[in-house]
Amino acid sequence: MKRIDKQLKQAAKEVRRGKLLAAEKLLRRALKSDPNNALGLRILGDVFHKRGQAEQAFPLLERSVRADPRDVEAHLSYADVAFVLGRLNDAARGYRAALDRQPRSPRATAGLGQVELRRGRPSQALTHLRAAGNEAGAEVQLSIAKALQAMGRSSEALHVVMELLGNDPAHEAWVFFVDCLRGQPSIDVNKRTVDLLVRALRNPRLDPKRLKFPVFAVFKAPDYWRDLSAWSKGTGGSDPTESVHPHAWFTHPLLFETLTRILVEDPQIELVLISLRRSVLRSVFDSDGPAAREAWLPLLCALAHQCFNNEFAYPIHPDDEPLVQRLRDAVSTDEEPPPGWIATLASWSLLGDLPNADDLESRSWPPPLAAIVQLQISDTKDEAARRAGLRQLTPISDGVSDAVRAHYEQSPYPRYTQLGVERTAAGLGPLLEQVLPGVVSATDAFPDAPELLVAGCGTGQSALHAAITHAHSTVLAVDLSLTSLAYASRMADVLGVENITFAQADIMGLGELDRRFDVVLSGGVLHHLEDPLAGWRVLTDLLRPRGLMRIALYSDTARQYLEIAREYIALEAIPKTPEGVRRLRGEVLAAGPDGPLWFLTWTGSDFYFTSGLRDLLFHPMEHRFTVPRIAASLEQLDLEFLGFDLPAGTRHQYRRFNGDDANGLSLEGWHDFEQANPKTFVGMYQFWVRARA
Repeated sequence: MKRIDKQLKQAAKEVRRGKLLAAEKLLRRALKSDPNNALGLRILGDVFHKRGQAEQAFPLLERSVRADPRDVEAHLSYADVAFVLGRLNDAARGYRAALDRQPRSPRATAGLGQVELRRGRPSQALTHLRAAGNEAGAEVQLSIAKALQAMGRSSEALHVVMELLGNDPAHEAWVFFVDCLRGQPSIDVNKRTVDLLVRALRNPRLDPKRLKFPVFAVFKAPDYWRDLSAWSKGTGGSDPTESVHPHAWFTHPLLFETLTRILVEDPQIELVLISLRRSVLRSVFDSDGPAAREAWLPLLCALAHQCFNNEFAYPIHPDDEPLVQRLRDAVSTDEEPPPGWIATLASWSLLGDLPNADDLESRSWPPPLAAIVQLQISDTKDEAARRAGLRQLTPISDGVSDAVRAHYEQSPYPRYTQLGVERTAAGLGPLLEQVLPGVVSATDAFPDAPELLVAGCGTGQSALHAAITHAHSTVLAVDLSLTSLAYASRMADVLGVENITFAQADIMGLGELDRRFDVVLSGGVLHHLEDPLAGWRVLTDLLRPRGLMRIALYSDTARQYLEIAREYIALEAIPKTPEGVRRLRGEVLAAGPDGPLWFLTWTGSDFYFTSGLRDLLFHPMEHRFTVPRIAASLEQLDLEFLGFDLPAGTRHQYRRFNGDDANGLSLEGWHDFEQANPKTFVGMYQFWVRARA
């Protein structure tokens, strides 16, 4: 055997063992002797592909195919990498070349199906994917489900993906399962569905908020829901807290996961939880009340978790205040406070504010209560300690910036428990191609290790999302609020994100930084500045040539619906404080569906947590934009508009409205579209721009 053959054989062995660096070393030696060795080029291309370096793999595999057109594996590897890079024509050519030489290749047949699916041809994709058969693996089943969903056959798609997850719970199909459920007109509530929902909520790779509507539908399915709802409204039904064991609804397999992981964004379910909280409080010192029963402790702790997540947003009846104070005094002074007392109090106020918080933290508690003590005492102490260690990059200017900082010190926004995003080695090109199809190509030149600035990161949700998504990036995230930054810093450690730095800064002072960035992200921030354009100019000057920027701004048209709420707040003299927020929420819920502000309960999540509603209606500074104002700003800043970040359905609707603007780059066209569809940008104008060379 020739020396080069031995090297290639050993390299293939190292690849199978996962020793990619060792394999690369052997392959480079072999190719030094024979630069056009087809097998060596193919294996080296596969090595780069396995390392997530598709751009480096592609030319190697292209050379391999030219060197030996008979090698089916070379054509398949070439096509796989071309697909990853978004080079769909090259991918299709590679898969067809493989089929010419091996007509029944499941991998090549499935590959063509994937290409057709990416091209937006689900019917043709389905034909190829089904022809590939079960030999092509679980990925093909997921693609079949996606093709069915794209064809409007959502029930069939859900059936396929549920079968897939039933056979392989660790499969990547969880995200699509969530998407399928969200698209169902109704939920078939059965044990299988509930089991999958529980597992989905526990999956750290999923954003649990995306499951809220299917979960809420499941909660309202049981026959006894009507009786429980009547009890919460005081119109009938029996008090479930009088039972020795929690009511069946309160032991639902989904309930504990929901209360700990997502906000309950449903007014009817919230009313049940409010009634439960009040009923438990009224009997907290009774020897036979829920707080005294061990069977109730997990539920009381789950409720406390929900109340912490919503920042104690539930309204407080005047009759409850003396009882809460009595309970607070009892927990503070009793040498051995019962777990039920502590769990009950934790749904009304922060345990970390108690004078004996350190003592409670040091004790051993049952697991459900230990988790609440960790959340409300240990984690809040950790965040307080982190504040002192945060670096200040710029001074905070007086006036508006200081008022905004004070607002977010009191109401950090938003809280979250997990992000539901995976670390990926994909570059900016493939990621942006999904957001701006037809405008940005995966083959466009982008830095391999981009530097990102997140200006106004709040509690770090979007900044951490960016750091995780762009695994090779370096992220600087700044904000006015130390409270928000401390929360973000702790969550970075919880999620194991290391490529991010948090610091306090005023956007207006960032121009002093001796640093430039490939990408600047600023969502929901500029409209809170005294002079949004001046702040935007500072951020623009921080971009490198051809650098990218994602901006989010309030739409004047979309936010007109809030005027009646602001009128109500002024008329009723509701203060801009957390207590004022709770009062407003209580009045909205008490007035019910016939009340003037009931729309707040179904127009977004902000109503359901204190800082969200305070940000929505009580912010000290708010500018609103129109599309023409955005266009004028871009002209003054010399920025190129790349497109709005919108769901595919909205983009499709726009193309039907304005057929002359297939790529959605006409701001004049978008202005006309918004006038015809005023709720288009209710979640803000979110768009990408690029600095000119």
